[in-house]
Amino acid sequence: MAVPTSGTLSMLKLAREAKHGDYNGTQTMGMISLYDMINGGNERGSTVSYPTVNDDCLPNPIDRTYTSFQFTNSGTPLTVYVTTTLALLAIGDIIYSNTSGDIYTGGGTFIQTPKSSFTTLFTGTCECPGILSNTTTGAITGIGCGCP
Repeated sequence: MAVPTSGTLSMLKLAREAKHGDYNGTQTMGMISLYDMINGGNERGSTVSYPTVNDDCLPNPIDRTYTSFQFTNSGTPLTVYVTTTLALLAIGDIIYSNTSGDIYTGGGTFIQTPKSSFTTLFTGTCECPGILSNTTTGAITGIGCGCP
């Protein structure tokens, strides 16, 4: 059985569905980690080891690959991560502080360093490619070319 599309959801029943494909089953699940159910295994303390999610099917909203890039934020070097290639960055993409999926909430204006490797976002050349991000959601709110 699949997870119902309406009504109250249960973490225990979600765990049963993830491990056994039986949302209304009676299996004992022990400790349950949502991280483990989504990513597979039992790295975050689940009693059972969950299967790896098949992310080869479409549609699949979970992107587990990250691209790192280095920026300076107020003069401080910072490595951040996105789930797309740099050439495809767009308004609304989320910036992460690591490959564990933690959203970067430092916000601010990022000036790309070294400058020459980031010109793929722009037509032509750009002295100071930059990105603006939201301090709450980590979403990119602006992409532009211009030195502060």
